[in-house]
Amino acid sequence: MRDMTTLAGLAALVAAAGIASGGIGEGDGQVLTIADSAEDYNGNQGENGWFYGYYDGDAGAGSWSPADFELMNIYDEDNDRWWVDNSPGGPLTLIDSQFMHPNAFVATSMDSSLQWAVRRWVSDIDGPINIHVDMSRANPEFAGDGVKLRVFVDGVQQLAVEMFANNDAGIAFDLSAAVVQGSVIDFAIDPIGNALFDATAFHAIITSNVPGPGVLAGLGLAGLLAGRRRR
Repeated sequence: MRDMTTLAGLAALVAAAGIASGGIGEGDGQVLTIADSAEDYNGNQGENGWFYGYYDGDAGAGSWSPADFELMNIYDEDNDRWWVDNSPGGPLTLIDSQFMHPNAFVATSMDSSLQWAVRRWVSDIDGPINIHVDMSRANPEFAGDGVKLRVFVDGVQQLAVEMFANNDAGIAFDLSAAVVQGSVIDFAIDPIGNALFDATAFHAIITSNVPGPGVLAGLGLAGLLAGRRRR
């Protein structure tokens, strides 16, 4: 489990000491991982700041946006996977440590409800962050119509990128954002058309720049950075 208290305390103390992240000299700072969708993943909603859910278009004017977010309630311990409904013929909407799958039409014998799979992270820090995302088709040997990833920060769509069936290389990008404690970042997978072969390998890493050990040592705060480790 990631210790999420250390960075918040570090940021407050550094700010009190009059050092802003933008004023860290070259070589004086380092990149600290705040959240990792793969390493932080688990079977508890909200642990490490991550939630696993979906949009299904039932929120009126807020449909297909963070206002439409609903938690997945079924955790499959055997496969370490979250589902909306894992009964036979149910929707294919799922999230696990490596993959996301939305739902739409697949076959007449299956639930064809439109659902976007959504991985949500809630910040407990203040300040600028960088979001790095890698995504690729989980089954590139099969055809399909692709998926679209949408990234929302505090309810506002910041990016929408399509990955079509002929994309065998995958997509990688970085996105900068400013967050406060309680800021919400949603990563939503939209099936575009049908949901055939829409399993998507997904990995998001959220980082922040903090003063390096030399700067912190000068402030007597080096122990805070050393304590920023996984449990």
